[in-house]
Amino acid sequence: MAQSLRNVSIQKPKHLPKLIGRMQLADLMDLKEIEFKELIRHIEHSSLFKKLAYPATFKDKKEKVISFVKFPKTKITRAYELKEEILADKTEVSIESLLEGREDIIKVIKHLGIAKFRKYFLDCRDNLSLEEIAEECSMKIEKVSEIIDLVNEISIQSSFTTPVKTDPSNRVFYSKVASIEKEEDGFSLGYFDFCYVKGKYSINYEKLAQLKKEGKFTSKQIKELDNLTKTMELINSRRNTLYQILQEIIKKQNKFLLSGNKKDRKSLTQKEIAQIIKKDSSLVCRAIKFKSVELPQGKEMPLKDFFPDRKTIIKEFLQEILAENNKKFTDIQLTDLVKKQFRINLSRRSINNYRREINSD
Repeated sequence: MAQSLRNVSIQKPKHLPKLIGRMQLADLMDLKEIEFKELIRHIEHSSLFKKLAYPATFKDKKEKVISFVKFPKTKITRAYELKEEILADKTEVSIESLLEGREDIIKVIKHLGIAKFRKYFLDCRDNLSLEEIAEECSMKIEKVSEIIDLVNEISIQSSFTTPVKTDPSNRVFYSKVASIEKEEDGFSLGYFDFCYVKGKYSINYEKLAQLKKEGKFTSKQIKELDNLTKTMELINSRRNTLYQILQEIIKKQNKFLLSGNKKDRKSLTQKEIAQIIKKDSSLVCRAIKFKSVELPQGKEMPLKDFFPDRKTIIKEFLQEILAENNKKFTDIQLTDLVKKQFRINLSRRSINNYRREINSD
């Protein structure tokens, strides 16, 4: 007995860090979108992050530790772009409050032009230093910083300016995180927030360790580094999980996305997606909670509605048939139709129960 107790006491610490890590990720996954973006803004505005991601001079470029890696087939959504006419007219009340008192920087952006503004401040493809952006755009570094700050503030504000639907039955509010947009070669994701467009953080831990040895950080920064990198990894996990889920939704519900007709949805479970992306089911549940996307047809749809169970799919199929044919089908006929459509053998009793549920809805 004593031996077994000693074994337990030895094994326990090995699992504790992993358990704590999972709890931290769960907490971050539970953050509301506005809270998540505030966290990102706080991280990216810190002097330590800027030191690692945006070396101040060309000679320091080799010391860059943090870079951004964009997710494939993602961009800023067509439905939410900082276009020249918005900068000029300020017709959107929420945007107007952000632009108030910033006439000088608005003129700089207008002079820069939409193409360069998108390339260097929205698409974030090249992960350039502030000095490199300033040189490419022929402007002072201070102006580059001002534009980046404005873009970040608009990203935060987008939680309020982006249309949000509610479920009138229980007053659930959804944050619209992306639009699924039809392209010539399939679908792309148009994010409403710049924090997603930039992609995920890439941290060069080897370079970081080298800079530590070279004494590039103060004692205070050394203490902050561990917390900073851990938080960034957690942020990466949330971004990556949502991206993977959206990509799998596009694959599995392709027919529905093309038609916009709910009858074209396939039965899909969160557990199936979790197995595909190799994540815990609870993380998938947290990742989609209270989030929605805009369909190619312009309608908004909660992410949870992309995961109908088999019963829901069959009920919707029967409901449409009964509505179109004035409920003139017998239970046996409906059984045959379900078998033909879904290759499922249901009993007459099951069909009758579905019919009664439809009538009571």
